[in-house]
Parts: sequence; structure tokens; C-alpha cells
Amino acid sequence: MIEQCFAAAATHAAHRVVDCLAVGQSVAGGTDERVILFVKLLEGQVLTQELEKRIKTEVRARRSPRHVPARVSAHNK
Repeated sequence: MIEQCFAAAATHAAHRVVDCLAVGQSVAGGTDERVILFVKLLEGQVLTQELEKRIKTEVRARRSPRHVPARVSAHNK
């Protein structure tokens, strides 16, 4: 979903997400879980605060507040 929202045709070239992976991390002694989102950006691109905010907004709008990642980590290799 995220890679489609932020593909070259959908947004500014500097905000290109090539691929992503969301994982759940147990917190509070295993009674709760938070989402960590790993995004692969095009080489030379960086995860800005603006892009992270836009990603979280898209997740909230397309899924639910529960799915919004607590952390977004970017890689471009």
C-alpha cells in the first residue's frame, strides 16, 4: 500500500518508496504491540519528517489509527 501511495507517478520524486515491511513489536510485557515500518527508498533519497508524517497519515486514512507505525525506519541500499 505505502509503496503505491508514494510511487514516482503518485508524488514528488524525492518521496519515492520502493518497498516496505511492517512488523509488530511486543511491548508492555507482551500485553500490547507497536508497529515498526521499514521503508526502502530510492538510492540517494532520505526519510524526512515531512515524508514520515505523510506515510503515517496515509496509513491512518487507509487502515486505522492502530496500524499507524510507532517508528519508521528508512534504507536505500
